[in-house]
Amino acid sequence: MNESKYDQFMDFLNAVFEEIMNFLGFIGIQEALKTENYGFFKSFDGVVLHFHSASSFIVCRIFYCPF
Repeated sequence: MNESKYDQFMDFLNAVFEEIMNFLGFIGIQEALKTENYGFFKSFDGVVLHFHSASSFIVCRIFYCPF
């Protein structure tokens, strides 16, 4: 189990990317699209997911990149 430094670094980047996607709420959208469950977007959970995605993007945009 001797992973190269490149593999370890790529695993780290993948974990960071997944955490960012999860924070922004895109994981739920991706899962709904993978399963082709488009009715999900009409449900309460789908609306909350869209609100979560939009609100986290707006908060990041306002506080971390104000221009």
